[in-house]
Amino acid sequence: MLTPTWPVAMIIIASSMGVRRKRVEVCAFMAESLYWQLLFDNLANWK
Repeated sequence: MLTPTWPVAMIIIASSMGVRRKRVEVCAFMAESLYWQLLFDNLANWK
């Protein structure tokens, strides 16, 4: 499964700002999960 690039960008930006890596990874994981959920919901609506 391909990873959307914007959560990765969020990790890089947050890491450069000195945010704790663990918290950043959790936030990115939640954002990515939400992204895929919305994407699949949209695909289901199109069919």
